[in-house]
Amino acid sequence: MRHSDIAYVLIRLQSHGRDFLLLHRHAKWGDWSLVGGHVEPGEEDDWLITATREAAEEMEPLKLREDFDLEPLRIRVRWGPHPSRSAFGAPTEYRAEYFVLRFLRAPDDVLRRLPAGEFRLVALDGIRDDDSVSFPVRKLLDHVGPEFDAIPKAWDGEVELQG
Repeated sequence: MRHSDIAYVLIRLQSHGRDFLLLHRHAKWGDWSLVGGHVEPGEEDDWLITATREAAEEMEPLKLREDFDLEPLRIRVRWGPHPSRSAFGAPTEYRAEYFVLRFLRAPDDVLRRLPAGEFRLVALDGIRDDDSVSFPVRKLLDHVGPEFDAIPKAWDGEVELQG
């Protein structure tokens, strides 16, 4: 059986009393998912290394420890066997660990620096009806359920989101 370990970064914001997730466009699959990626050799004992590497790569030009930092969320989700898109449908057992991003500067300005078209804010209450949102995002929401409110926000307080 094929196995895949993935570190995901959860970016939760609140605006006008509603929760939003910041999702990243997965160019290869054409869907929207969390920032993150596969655990590489040498990272197996500390998935925060993976989450940090992926966030720095995918969220460039933002800077770790200047614009944002990451914290372990202590949420682990398993699923499968599930057909792998990257392995021609091979049944795969997945393990995912989640980390939370915390903005160190006002996110209104920081978010404007992200590449246009590469990121999208999606209202949490609309994710389940959005077919363009990836399976792993839905899997996380199913796993967490009503305890989603306990997940820390990326910024304390309301954010004035633009689009």
